Amino acid sequence: MEERREKYREETTVLKDFTTEYRQKLCTPEEADEEGKQTMRALARNMTFLMKSIALGKEQFGLPEKETRVSTNFIR
Repeated sequence: MEERREKYREETTVLKDFTTEYRQKLCTPEEADEEGKQTMRALARNMTFLMKSIALGKEQFGLPEKETRVSTNFIR
């Protein structure tokens, strides 16, 4: 089990190093920072839209009815 964890750590480290080096070759840190800010703005807009949609749906349609829980006993 420990060998698998160590192998996973090595693989992820190699992947992180590769992606970092590749990104550095593609753009300057300022450009990468702007891209990150743009991504976060898009995520914030999407999250706001989702939260408003859920609230509006609760107002218009209410919450669904809850059924009583039915349990299956697998040990007989």
